[in-house]
Amino acid sequence: MAVCMLSSCGASTSQREAPSTDDSSETKIGHGSGPVDSELAPLPAPDCGNQRPWDADGDGLSDAVESNNAGEGYHDFRSDRCEDDPSRPMGSWYEGHLEAGINLSDRGTGYLHNRGSDAIDSDDWGALTMVSCLETTGRAFEDTGLRINVNDLSRRRGRHFPPHRSHRNGLDADLRYVRLDGKDAPLDLRFHPEAYDAEATQELMRLLVELCPVEVIFVDLERLGFDGNTLNRHASGRGQHLLRHASGHSNHFHLRLQRAP
Repeated sequence: MAVCMLSSCGASTSQREAPSTDDSSETKIGHGSGPVDSELAPLPAPDCGNQRPWDADGDGLSDAVESNNAGEGYHDFRSDRCEDDPSRPMGSWYEGHLEAGINLSDRGTGYLHNRGSDAIDSDDWGALTMVSCLETTGRAFEDTGLRINVNDLSRRRGRHFPPHRSHRNGLDADLRYVRLDGKDAPLDLRFHPEAYDAEATQELMRLLVELCPVEVIFVDLERLGFDGNTLNRHASGRGQHLLRHASGHSNHFHLRLQRAP
């Protein structure tokens, strides 16, 4: 079931838990799409016919997203008015930028954004497809009694985001592996494998693949504790292995969403 989205690691190592080179040195498993440089086609207008408890006007922008962005003066959103998605992820994940990005609330149902020592609202911007993905998956993951720990998304306008090589157009996000104790705390699989909840992490990734237009998830395959066969069965015939090994990803995994055709 795909998410209905019509229409979020500043430079500090404390948030990243270790500098990451993103996917620049990944070992690719199976087939995957490379960077795309063409611009996006205009998105369709919302139909506003899918009202839910968290989306009163049914436009695909949750009430939490609308109130957070409106309250901070980022967008003139209202939860009683059907609105288009203003965000546009432009260019590639590696050379692009983000127009009219959406700010991810620091806390939401089923997720927590770990800001670390970064400035407020400096590292939690995304295309609405990413913000909605994290919100929707958080609501589903909360049924396990756990929540998603989110690190970096993109800068407000995307572009270069050291030390990342990507995270430039609002379609990348770093998430922590799940801990057995359920704490909102860092975890590095190299040093504390005994604290790692592989089963819950697999469930989180399964939900991401089921609910979001996932392009790839970069992980530490050597320490992950499961393979991608189960995830691939939820890939809606995309014809690719969604898990790929990337060095520097023992303390987080990197979620990348597809660009619109």
